[in-house]
Amino acid sequence: MAVSLILLQTRSVVNNLYRVDNSVPTALGIEPQVFVKNEETYEYDRVATLTDMMTLGTTPDPRAGYYRDLAFYRDFEDVSTASSFASGIKDRVALLVEAYDDAVNTFIGSDSNEYESI
Repeated sequence: MAVSLILLQTRSVVNNLYRVDNSVPTALGIEPQVFVKNEETYEYDRVATLTDMMTLGTTPDPRAGYYRDLAFYRDFEDVSTASSFASGIKDRVALLVEAYDDAVNTFIGSDSNEYESI
């Protein structure tokens, strides 16, 4: 099954801060919760890695320290930093989709082979 998701990214100005709002409203072949948040602060930490997708849950868990969520926003004081951050999120999500597809659809699985001598 192909892996795809829609990253909805909204950039705006709120209270003189540059806001980058990200969410994943739709996903196919992958869970939409691709943003890792800190369990104590509930703040965004990173775009999930392949390992995060396989090991972290989607609800806060004190034992793990982190969890995955499908949306977050971050505010910045200058437009340059906000723009770089927005671009980086897009790049990281694209890399995650590729890595997840490679792992789940190409590598993970099992097969059985029979070998005979000639």
